Amino acid sequence: SHGLPPKCKYAVSHVSHMMLAGDPLNVNKVYYSDIDSPEYFPAGDNSFLVDAFDGAKIYGIGSLDTSFYTFKDRSVQAVTGDFSEDSFRVDDISYGQVGCSAFHTIQKVGGSLFFLSKRGIFSANAEGIKPVGNRISRKITAFDVDFNFQKAVATVWADNSKYLLFMPEESQDGSSNYYANSDSRLYAYDYLLDAWIPWSAMNCQGGIVFGNESLYFMARRLDSNSSTVKAATYIVNEYGTSQDYSDHNVATTFTYATHWENLGEPNIFKRFLRVKVFALPNDMVDGEVPLYTLTID
Repeated sequence: SHGLPPKCKYAVSHVSHMMLAGDPLNVNKVYYSDIDSPEYFPAGDNSFLVDAFDGAKIYGIGSLDTSFYTFKDRSVQAVTGDFSEDSFRVDDISYGQVGCSAFHTIQKVGGSLFFLSKRGIFSANAEGIKPVGNRISRKITAFDVDFNFQKAVATVWADNSKYLLFMPEESQDGSSNYYANSDSRLYAYDYLLDAWIPWSAMNCQGGIVFGNESLYFMARRLDSNSSTVKAATYIVNEYGTSQDYSDHNVATTFTYATHWENLGEPNIFKRFLRVKVFALPNDMVDGEVPLYTLTID
């Protein structure tokens, strides 16, 4: 039967099937398309319930190799088998503690699915659930921060081997429109170096995505002139010029700090013998590059 797809919040492709979840009338149900077409959803046949924690709705879905994953707020399920033959099983791989807080944080990194939980950042794969963000968990779950976990977004910046997670802290304008204020943070995980780096200058509340070999993000910020929320889409330029780093008109002040444990080497103090700084002289580019002070401790 060529049934129409139900109205759902979440959609992913999994082994030649379109998988849907987030039906407001059936919050625990997952739908899957017929093998012949991703547009055909036979009514009453191609669906199953995920009942872990009764009353808890599905917060996200994901596909990894031949396994399909469903995420609730305090549980994660792995679904394995053949959907084309309606022969599959649902197994809890996390029950009672770790779940997903935002669908848009579920991203494939290597051989795992990364996702944001109320307890930090975790990964899911055939071996189960494990934490990957212990070093920043206290940053995003501390009592003095008020991140909106459900509005967090993430993407994988493949060209730079980074998982980017934006945690918004919200305020309202005079018309009660929400925007991400200056306390919001973008956390970059370099999965080759196993290092977490906080970025503070990018507002990605409207979404962030890597595509066409470029990184795009949409901001929702308070406009200082009109005192209203404005949305704008940006692209991260990588031209290899001074404008990539100087914000186009003034130098960018930053602090760089290394961590002692590096690339699996022993956890001992390391002394760096050389620092290289690449910068354009002050008289180049019509004098647009100002002088700066470099302090090394």
